[in-house]
Formats: sequence, C-alpha cells, structure tokens
Amino acid sequence: MKGQIALIDLLISAVALTLGLSASKQAVTETRMDLSDELQKQAFNLAEGGIDYYLGTGQTSYKIGNSGEVGINITNIGNTTMIDFNEVTLMGTPVYYWLVGHDENDEIDYSDLYDGTSVTICTKDVGVSAKIDYFYRSGSTYSVIRHYENVGKDSDCKNIAVTGTPLLLAVTPVTDNGKFTVSGNVFPAQGKNVTSLGVAGAEKIKSKVSVRQRYEVPSFMLEGLMSGGNIGN
Repeated sequence: MKGQIALIDLLISAVALTLGLSASKQAVTETRMDLSDELQKQAFNLAEGGIDYYLGTGQTSYKIGNSGEVGINITNIGNTTMIDFNEVTLMGTPVYYWLVGHDENDEIDYSDLYDGTSVTICTKDVGVSAKIDYFYRSGSTYSVIRHYENVGKDSDCKNIAVTGTPLLLAVTPVTDNGKFTVSGNVFPAQGKNVTSLGVAGAEKIKSKVSVRQRYEVPSFMLEGLMSGGNIGN
C-alpha cells in the first residue's frame, strides 16, 4: 500500500514538474515575442524619424547610443528611358514629368536637358482623354503648348513634339482617372527616393520606411496651366 502511495506521489510530482516546465517555457517564449514586438516598433520609429532627420539636416545616418541606429539611402527617380510612377492620376489633377534636370539645391539645371525630339505618352490600362501641357523656353521667353489627346495603350500612345529648351510635361486626365507612362530618350531625374533603415537593440531588429520626393513645380508654371501662350517667370 505504501509503495502504491509513493508511486502515485511520484506520478503527481512528475506531472506537476512537466506542467511547470511547460508554463516556464511558454512564459519565456511570450517574453521573447514581447521583446521582439517592442524592438520592431523601435526600429520602425527610428526609420520614420530618419526620414524627418534627413529632410531637416541632409545627413544620411545617426546613432542613438547602443540602442539603435539609422541609415538613409538616396536614389534618383528617373534617369531612364521610361518613367512609370505606378500610381493613379485622378481626373482633373496633373502629373508632372521633368524634361530638365535639377542641381544639388533642387534648382533647375539647364545643363541637363532631355535631348529627344518627342515624348511618347501611354496609359497602362483603358484609354483616357487628357490635356497635355508642354512647357519650354525660347531665348528668355517661357511658353506652353497645349494638346488635347485620347491617350491609350500600345499603338494608341501619343507622341508630343519637343521644341525649344524643354522644361516640363504636365498630363491631366479629363474624362476619367488614368495611370500614365512616358518614354523616349533618357529623362532627367524626377526627384529622389529616400529610404530609411532603422536598426534596434543588440538583436539588430530592422524596419524600413521609404518616401518619394519629387521636384516641385515653380509657381509661374502652375499659373501657366490656367493660361495659354507665353507665361512669365
């Protein structure tokens, strides 16, 4: 009888130990998951803060003691023979394609010009009627030529002649939303992609945030969208 009681006690102790070890393992796993989640949030916050840091200072890296670091990578948008922003342009809203480059201060750089004789504009899905404004300079005069075209895919793409000193192409869908591409010779950069990588903790948990920063259009060109012929600078 005593032997049976001892055996039962041993079995109960073994079960209790097994349950205890299981609970302990579960607690450790949950703690690690909580830590990983917290570090992931820290890495994301670092990456997001890195974008603001770059925009405010122009610096591309910083460290926060031993708890985290940020690295920022800058790449050009454009410098290719086709530009595809891969986004929907809403009806009545222009999308801009630069035909002149920009310097390190984001000012227009006339030494970097699109050198093709035309630009081909296409849609990525169904065709759409669009207002196409071509801005250029002739001597000291800034002008805009307007086109109203039904822009489609493949053989229904539209060619716009390039004259004078090319500056900017503005494509505005007028009958529906549209997704556009432009192609031709090599286009100048359209802006910058800013990618910020945040790294948190000794575990080096990483998170990445990217923003697209296009070059702004001067106000006198925006005013030119509402008028025809010559425009002032």
